[in-house]
Amino acid sequence: MPDDDGHNACVEDWLSSVSPLTAGCTSPPPLTPLESPSPRQRKRKQHQASSRQKRRRLTTCSHSSRSAATAAAMVSECDVNSESSAPSSATSLRNRIILKPVAPSRRPSHSPPRKHHRLLAHAPQSIKIRQPRDTNQHESVSAVRSALSKHHGSRFIHAKLKNQLEEADRDAFENDVHEYMFYEDDTPPATLAYLWERVESIYKVAKACNDRKKDENAWSKVLEKVVSTALKLNNIRKLELNSVQTQNIEPRYLAQTGSNTGKKSDFVLAFTDQDSDVQAAYQTFASRHGPKSLSPMTDAYTSELAFACVFELKEPNGGHSEAESQLATLHTAMLLKLKDLVHDTGVATEIPGLVGWAVVGHNYFCYISTICADGSFEVQGPFNSLQGSTQTRHDILKLLNLLGLVFSEILSNRLWAILRGILTADTASENPTTDKPTG
Repeated sequence: MPDDDGHNACVEDWLSSVSPLTAGCTSPPPLTPLESPSPRQRKRKQHQASSRQKRRRLTTCSHSSRSAATAAAMVSECDVNSESSAPSSATSLRNRIILKPVAPSRRPSHSPPRKHHRLLAHAPQSIKIRQPRDTNQHESVSAVRSALSKHHGSRFIHAKLKNQLEEADRDAFENDVHEYMFYEDDTPPATLAYLWERVESIYKVAKACNDRKKDENAWSKVLEKVVSTALKLNNIRKLELNSVQTQNIEPRYLAQTGSNTGKKSDFVLAFTDQDSDVQAAYQTFASRHGPKSLSPMTDAYTSELAFACVFELKEPNGGHSEAESQLATLHTAMLLKLKDLVHDTGVATEIPGLVGWAVVGHNYFCYISTICADGSFEVQGPFNSLQGSTQTRHDILKLLNLLGLVFSEILSNRLWAILRGILTADTASENPTTDKPTG
């Protein structure tokens, strides 16, 4: 065995060889040649350090917003590079996910109503929807407009309804109601009571439709109330309101646009055979011309009625432009049907202008359609002086007054006089044959 004194002397010599600067350092003493790691061990330790650092990065990534698929891809990439040296900051930046910005879509907006307007305007028989003419106005349009504008906008509130109107809506009464709107006459109290009851009913239903964002079907109830009230107040029995939402127009009366333009309007006022004068005219026409239709519709009932006025209805956000095109489609079909009736009966008369309404929520917009000299069709409107609304009670009174003028003056008197002349015309007497028997 080695001597203890000699062993201790070796230890003292080794300790004396340690530098004083490193004696107080916490780092381990230099390794002896026997304890120095081999190159293979150094590589293994570097690999372990690299793996620990990459695991820390993955732990951090797991708390980020990257998806599971992205994290799996990073793990795979770390395994592939596991034999490389410890990753640097440049390597981590090189492997990061780069998101590239994508420009917003710049596709042109698609507007079927505007396209439909263009198709109608470029049809073989052009149908132009335009604002009212300021010059060279058609005579039939001027006659209708002047007849309505003369009495509309003033004297539409009976003086005996003043107190009810003020109590119902004081704010509107103080700001929007003026003295020129009132009139006095000998209207029976029962009629005034009925009028006010209907105004309140229309107002409540329309307000509920607007505030609760109801659909077009709910707004149709408002329109039906308005039209039926105007008919009854003016004691008009020649006209009846019909829904044609599910009915088709005869194809020969549709504009040839190469597209589906067969959408019809929602409601029409037609001359009903429940009135004796209308019934007699219908019977005279049938006896002379057989079972020919009187309207452009294919329905079994409405095809036998002469149409007078169109209502196209939309909810408040339903689209005014679309209402115009659908109103124009049925108005054109009605004008073409009248043209056929004039041709069949041989009556020398001009085709009258037709009045129609685009109803968008509370608002009623008036349009007048005519046949131009070149055979094209023109739908003018809306006319600012011929508008109505159901938003307030005094607006409803104004609208009922306007519709009453249209139903009585324009439809029941002027239009019916022309239609009756066409339906009851005696072709034989008006167009006698020039052939004479030879003797």
